[in-house]
Amino acid sequence: VLGDGTPVRVMKIKTRDGLSIEVYRASNYDLVQRIHLDQKKDGFFTFRGEAANLVLTDVDGDDVPEIVAPGYDQNLTAQLNVYRYDPDSQLFHRMMNPMELKVSDL
Repeated sequence: VLGDGTPVRVMKIKTRDGLSIEVYRASNYDLVQRIHLDQKKDGFFTFRGEAANLVLTDVDGDDVPEIVAPGYDQNLTAQLNVYRYDPDSQLFHRMMNPMELKVSDL
């Protein structure tokens, strides 16, 4: 959901160039944002007992879902990308501060 309550559809796309996340308005499939991930290999993690490679969930306790997308870097080190919607810029930005995350909620 965008800051104004607009429902969205989020997809994780893998191409020969790497991984990206695409966010579309649910009503008309207009592309809102394409986010290129630093990792080239897709990853999965357990979310509520199921394997997932893309999740929308509230990780910081503000009742607004964030985008959570795991991946592996070139050394096969697992990375967890979390993106929060910023209503001022009207874009999703990567959360960099680990203290912002409530990891127990994942």
